[in-house]
Amino acid sequence: MTAATPPATREIATLTDAQSDRLYLDWHDQVADEVSDAIALTTGYREQRENAYAALQRDITAIDLSRAAPTKANYPPESPGWKALHARGFLRDAERYYAGRNPAHALKLLQYAAEQARAVLREIGWHPTA
Repeated sequence: MTAATPPATREIATLTDAQSDRLYLDWHDQVADEVSDAIALTTGYREQRENAYAALQRDITAIDLSRAAPTKANYPPESPGWKALHARGFLRDAERYYAGRNPAHALKLLQYAAEQARAVLREIGWHPTA
């Protein structure tokens, strides 16, 4: 028996607020795009959005704009659509914490959003560029 423990799968970092802030700003747009792609590809929302936009260009009353975007309640738990919308929740929370001047926690939530979105994208056979 050995006392050695297996190496962790990832390093654990302690960052300054300034470093967290910089990383959050550097990564936010890409993660937001990945979350958006995951939602669009798993819920069909991208096509609906494009069709709605085209219809509204022809007639402003063609589409009911009070419709809500898809929610996790519309999908079975742990389905790709549910997971993609869960990633959106992490992203929204990250944005709230960042606005609340807590960049370290915002960065952690942004990382969760990226991990969830990328898992969904891989699950459906699409690989994000990162």
